Amino acid sequence: MPSSGMAVHDDVGYFLYWLKKQSYDPDVIERDLANITKMGFNAVSMYLHPQSLDGQNLLDFLRRLKVFGLRANLFIQVCDNLNMTVDESYYWRDIINKYKLPDNDTLFAYDISWEGRFNSHEGRKLWDGQWENWIVDRYGSLENAKRDWNFSVYRENSKVTNPPDSYLFKNGPWWRETAAYRKFLDSLLFTNYNQYVGMVKNVDPNHLV
Repeated sequence: MPSSGMAVHDDVGYFLYWLKKQSYDPDVIERDLANITKMGFNAVSMYLHPQSLDGQNLLDFLRRLKVFGLRANLFIQVCDNLNMTVDESYYWRDIINKYKLPDNDTLFAYDISWEGRFNSHEGRKLWDGQWENWIVDRYGSLENAKRDWNFSVYRENSKVTNPPDSYLFKNGPWWRETAAYRKFLDSLLFTNYNQYVGMVKNVDPNHLV
């Protein structure tokens, strides 16, 4: 974000949608890029919200970066916590196509999950069905998993669910289940991110994701 946004953090529209006409000041951008170049930077990370799609300021910004010998890593929200966003799920395609980004060599990569993370126990319930299937696939049955862990598969109201947060941050007799769940999350990361990377690559095969 440009330095002009620092004093208006409470004005969410001005602060977040910095590439809109309301916020985009070429003089400020030029000054900021000159300063970071003097610091020795060679690239910037940036983002473009769908609310900023109506202008051409992204292209102006990329042009100015090129003049300074800088490159851009652009965040486009393809997934949020490993899920397609509901109301913005395909705006990233509009960005790539509208600005002809596959042909832009100032851009070097896309970030598709800014601040990606797994949420707390309640938020992780989204994948409880996949977690149960993973246990059965790996151990043959829930009972086999119980014997291997020397600990019962965690349930709520008799239904298999992900381990509570305390299991993830404190050691205890549940540690084998915790290790298995972390392995499951690794598999989930690989499967879902691989899918989302493929989706972006189908639209732009020329840049890193």
